[in-house]
Amino acid sequence: MNKTGMSIRDQAGVSLAIVLCIGALLVTLSAVLVRSGSNLTDSARRTIEQERAYQLAVSFSDQLKASLCTDSARQDSLGAFLDQHFLTPEYGAEPLTLDCAEQTAEEYGQISLTLEKQQLPMTRTFQLSRDGWEPALPSPEGARVADYLVQVTVTATLPEASFSYTESYHRWVDCTAVYEYEGASYRYAGNLTFQPAEGAGADLVLSGEQALVCRFEPKQAADTGYTSVAEEWYDESKTAATIR
Repeated sequence: MNKTGMSIRDQAGVSLAIVLCIGALLVTLSAVLVRSGSNLTDSARRTIEQERAYQLAVSFSDQLKASLCTDSARQDSLGAFLDQHFLTPEYGAEPLTLDCAEQTAEEYGQISLTLEKQQLPMTRTFQLSRDGWEPALPSPEGARVADYLVQVTVTATLPEASFSYTESYHRWVDCTAVYEYEGASYRYAGNLTFQPAEGAGADLVLSGEQALVCRFEPKQAADTGYTSVAEEWYDESKTAATIR
Protein backbone atom coordinates (compact mmCIF):
# COMPACT_ATOMS: atom_id res chain seq x y z
CA MET A 1 0.00 0.00 0.00
CA ASN A 2 2.75 2.38 0.89
CA LYS A 3 4.52 1.63 -2.33
CA THR A 4 1.31 1.94 -4.28
CA GLY A 5 0.40 5.19 -2.49
CA MET A 6 3.82 6.64 -3.09
CA SER A 7 3.62 5.59 -6.71
CA ILE A 8 0.31 7.39 -7.11
CA ARG A 9 1.64 10.54 -5.45
CA ASP A 10 4.80 10.37 -7.55
CA GLN A 11 2.73 10.00 -10.70
CA ALA A 12 0.55 12.93 -9.67
CA GLY A 13 3.67 15.03 -9.06
CA VAL A 14 5.13 14.13 -12.42
CA SER A 15 1.84 14.91 -14.16
CA LEU A 16 1.68 18.27 -12.43
CA ALA A 17 5.27 19.04 -13.44
CA ILE A 18 4.49 18.13 -17.04
CA VAL A 19 1.40 20.34 -17.02
CA LEU A 20 3.40 23.22 -15.56
CA CYS A 21 6.16 22.76 -18.13
CA ILE A 22 3.66 22.66 -20.98
CA GLY A 23 1.95 25.76 -19.58
CA ALA A 24 5.28 27.59 -19.34
CA LEU A 25 6.14 26.54 -22.87
CA LEU A 26 2.82 27.83 -24.18
CA VAL A 27 3.28 31.14 -22.38
CA THR A 28 6.79 31.46 -23.86
CA LEU A 29 5.56 30.63 -27.34
CA SER A 30 2.75 33.15 -26.99
CA ALA A 31 5.23 35.85 -25.96
CA VAL A 32 7.45 35.01 -28.92
CA LEU A 33 4.51 35.11 -31.29
CA VAL A 34 3.31 38.42 -29.86
CA ARG A 35 6.81 39.89 -30.19
CA SER A 36 7.18 38.53 -33.73
CA GLY A 37 3.77 39.91 -34.64
CA SER A 38 4.74 43.28 -33.21
CA ASN A 39 8.03 43.25 -35.13
CA LEU A 40 6.25 42.27 -38.32
CA THR A 41 3.71 45.04 -37.77
CA ASP A 42 6.49 47.59 -37.20
CA SER A 43 8.36 46.30 -40.26
CA ALA A 44 5.22 46.44 -42.39
CA ARG A 45 4.49 49.97 -41.20
CA ARG A 46 8.03 51.10 -42.01
CA THR A 47 7.80 49.43 -45.42
CA ILE A 48 4.53 51.22 -46.13
CA GLU A 49 6.02 54.54 -45.00
CA GLN A 50 9.10 53.99 -47.17
CA GLU A 51 6.91 53.16 -50.17
CA ARG A 52 4.80 56.23 -49.50
CA ALA A 53 7.90 58.44 -49.29
CA TYR A 54 9.13 56.93 -52.58
CA GLN A 55 5.81 57.60 -54.30
CA LEU A 56 5.72 61.19 -52.99
CA ALA A 57 9.25 61.97 -54.18
CA VAL A 58 8.75 60.43 -57.64
CA SER A 59 5.32 62.03 -58.12
CA PHE A 60 6.60 65.46 -57.15
CA SER A 61 9.60 65.02 -59.44
CA ASP A 62 7.31 64.06 -62.33
CA GLN A 63 5.25 67.21 -61.77
CA LEU A 64 8.40 69.33 -61.81
CA LYS A 65 9.57 67.65 -65.02
CA ALA A 66 6.25 68.32 -66.72
CA SER A 67 6.49 71.98 -65.73
CA LEU A 68 10.18 72.40 -66.48
CA CYS A 69 10.16 70.72 -69.89
CA THR A 70 6.92 72.23 -71.20
CA ASP A 71 6.31 75.54 -69.44
CA SER A 72 9.67 77.01 -68.40
CA ALA A 73 8.72 80.53 -69.54
CA ARG A 74 6.25 81.10 -66.70
CA GLN A 75 7.55 83.57 -64.14
CA ASP A 76 6.50 81.39 -61.21
CA SER A 77 7.98 78.17 -62.62
CA LEU A 78 11.14 76.30 -61.73
CA GLY A 79 12.53 77.07 -65.20
CA ALA A 80 12.20 80.80 -64.62
CA PHE A 81 13.96 80.48 -61.26
CA LEU A 82 16.80 78.52 -62.85
CA ASP A 83 17.19 80.97 -65.73
CA GLN A 84 17.02 84.14 -63.65
CA HIS A 85 18.90 83.06 -60.52
CA PHE A 86 20.52 79.65 -60.24
CA LEU A 87 22.01 79.31 -63.75
CA THR A 88 23.68 82.72 -63.82
CA PRO A 89 27.36 83.67 -63.50
CA GLU A 90 26.52 85.58 -60.31
CA TYR A 91 25.44 82.40 -58.53
CA GLY A 92 28.29 80.16 -57.42
CA ALA A 93 28.76 76.47 -58.07
CA GLU A 94 27.50 75.32 -54.68
CA PRO A 95 24.25 73.30 -54.47
CA LEU A 96 21.05 75.03 -53.39
CA THR A 97 18.36 73.47 -51.18
CA LEU A 98 14.80 74.80 -51.25
CA ASP A 99 12.25 73.84 -48.60
CA CYS A 100 8.79 73.42 -50.10
CA ALA A 101 7.02 72.66 -46.83
CA GLU A 102 4.89 75.79 -47.01
CA GLN A 103 3.59 74.82 -50.44
CA THR A 104 2.65 71.23 -49.53
CA ALA A 105 -0.16 69.95 -47.31
CA GLU A 106 0.83 68.39 -44.00
CA GLU A 107 -0.56 64.97 -44.88
CA TYR A 108 1.74 64.78 -47.87
CA GLY A 109 4.87 65.08 -45.78
CA GLN A 110 7.69 67.58 -46.20
CA ILE A 111 9.19 68.16 -49.64
CA SER A 112 12.56 69.76 -50.32
CA LEU A 113 14.53 70.35 -53.53
CA THR A 114 18.29 70.25 -53.93
CA LEU A 115 19.62 71.87 -57.11
CA GLU A 116 23.08 71.16 -58.52
CA LYS A 117 24.57 72.47 -61.75
CA GLN A 118 27.47 71.76 -64.06
CA GLN A 119 28.41 74.27 -66.74
CA LEU A 120 29.08 72.53 -70.05
CA PRO A 121 31.86 73.50 -72.50
CA MET A 122 30.76 76.06 -75.08
CA THR A 123 33.58 75.37 -77.54
CA ARG A 124 34.02 72.55 -80.03
CA THR A 125 36.83 71.63 -82.40
CA PHE A 126 35.91 70.50 -85.91
CA GLN A 127 38.62 68.69 -87.80
CA LEU A 128 37.40 66.76 -90.80
CA SER A 129 38.15 66.37 -94.47
CA ARG A 130 36.47 68.77 -96.88
CA ASP A 131 33.84 66.20 -97.80
CA GLY A 132 32.94 65.70 -94.15
CA TRP A 133 32.59 69.32 -93.00
CA GLU A 134 29.12 70.32 -94.03
CA PRO A 135 27.00 67.84 -92.03
CA ALA A 136 28.94 68.54 -88.82
CA LEU A 137 28.87 72.33 -88.86
CA PRO A 138 26.00 74.27 -87.26
CA SER A 139 23.86 76.22 -89.70
CA PRO A 140 24.68 79.89 -90.42
CA GLU A 141 21.69 80.85 -88.26
CA GLY A 142 23.35 79.21 -85.28
CA ALA A 143 22.54 76.22 -83.12
CA ARG A 144 20.72 75.20 -79.98
CA VAL A 145 23.36 74.25 -77.43
CA ALA A 146 23.16 72.69 -73.97
CA ASP A 147 25.06 75.06 -71.69
CA TYR A 148 24.18 73.51 -68.31
CA LEU A 149 23.51 70.11 -66.81
CA VAL A 150 21.11 70.51 -63.88
CA GLN A 151 20.34 67.86 -61.26
CA VAL A 152 17.10 68.27 -59.31
CA THR A 153 16.79 66.04 -56.24
CA VAL A 154 13.37 65.79 -54.59
CA THR A 155 13.37 64.56 -50.98
CA ALA A 156 10.09 63.48 -49.39
CA THR A 157 10.22 63.24 -45.58
CA LEU A 158 7.59 61.47 -43.49
CA PRO A 159 7.62 60.82 -39.72
CA GLU A 160 9.20 57.38 -40.11
CA ALA A 161 10.79 57.39 -43.57
CA SER A 162 12.31 59.55 -46.26
CA PHE A 163 13.27 59.06 -49.91
CA SER A 164 15.26 61.11 -52.41
CA TYR A 165 14.81 60.98 -56.18
CA THR A 166 17.10 62.72 -58.69
CA GLU A 167 16.34 63.78 -62.27
CA SER A 168 18.94 65.33 -64.58
CA TYR A 169 18.19 67.98 -67.23
CA HIS A 170 19.95 69.77 -70.04
CA ARG A 171 19.25 73.46 -70.45
CA TRP A 172 19.26 74.47 -74.11
CA VAL A 173 19.91 77.98 -75.38
CA ASP A 174 19.97 79.51 -78.88
CA CYS A 175 23.52 80.44 -79.83
CA THR A 176 25.52 81.91 -82.67
CA ALA A 177 28.68 80.07 -83.69
CA VAL A 178 31.97 81.97 -83.93
CA TYR A 179 34.89 80.11 -85.49
CA GLU A 180 38.53 80.72 -84.71
CA TYR A 181 41.17 80.07 -87.37
CA GLU A 182 44.78 81.22 -87.18
CA GLY A 183 43.90 83.96 -84.69
CA ALA A 184 40.94 85.39 -86.64
CA SER A 185 37.22 85.04 -85.93
CA TYR A 186 34.70 83.97 -88.57
CA ARG A 187 31.00 83.27 -88.92
CA TYR A 188 29.78 80.48 -91.15
CA ALA A 189 28.05 81.69 -94.32
CA GLY A 190 27.24 78.29 -95.77
CA ASN A 191 28.75 76.35 -98.64
CA LEU A 192 32.01 75.86 -96.65
CA THR A 193 32.62 79.63 -96.69
CA PHE A 194 33.39 81.67 -93.57
CA GLN A 195 33.10 85.44 -93.33
CA PRO A 196 35.07 87.61 -90.89
CA ALA A 197 33.14 88.07 -87.66
CA GLU A 198 34.03 91.76 -87.49
CA GLY A 199 32.96 92.41 -91.09
CA ALA A 200 36.41 93.24 -92.46
CA GLY A 201 38.88 90.99 -94.23
CA ALA A 202 38.80 88.19 -96.75
CA ASP A 203 36.48 85.23 -96.60
CA LEU A 204 37.84 81.86 -95.54
CA VAL A 205 37.08 78.95 -97.86
CA LEU A 206 37.99 75.51 -96.64
CA SER A 207 40.26 73.38 -98.72
CA GLY A 208 41.73 70.05 -97.75
CA GLU A 209 41.94 69.09 -94.07
CA GLN A 210 41.69 72.01 -91.65
CA ALA A 211 40.74 72.46 -88.02
CA LEU A 212 38.42 75.13 -86.67
CA VAL A 213 37.60 75.92 -83.07
CA CYS A 214 33.94 76.87 -82.70
CA ARG A 215 32.79 79.06 -79.80
CA PHE A 216 29.05 79.21 -79.09
CA GLU A 217 27.70 82.52 -77.82
CA PRO A 218 24.12 82.79 -76.48
CA LYS A 219 21.98 85.19 -78.48
CA GLN A 220 20.54 88.27 -76.83
CA ALA A 221 17.26 87.47 -75.08
CA ALA A 222 17.65 83.89 -76.29
CA ASP A 223 14.90 81.43 -75.52
CA THR A 224 15.81 78.53 -73.27
CA GLY A 225 14.34 75.09 -72.87
CA TYR A 226 14.89 71.97 -70.78
CA THR A 227 14.92 68.27 -71.58
CA SER A 228 15.27 65.22 -69.37
CA VAL A 229 18.63 63.56 -69.96
CA ALA A 230 17.09 60.12 -69.37
CA GLU A 231 14.43 60.74 -72.00
CA GLU A 232 17.06 61.93 -74.46
CA TRP A 233 18.65 58.50 -74.24
CA TYR A 234 15.42 56.52 -74.48
CA ASP A 235 13.70 58.59 -77.17
CA GLU A 236 15.16 57.73 -80.57
CA SER A 237 13.93 61.03 -81.99
CA LYS A 238 16.25 62.87 -79.60
CA THR A 239 19.94 62.65 -78.85
CA ALA A 240 22.10 63.02 -75.77
CA ALA A 241 24.47 65.25 -77.76
CA THR A 242 24.77 68.84 -76.56
CA ILE A 243 24.34 70.54 -79.96
CA ARG A 244 21.16 70.57 -82.05
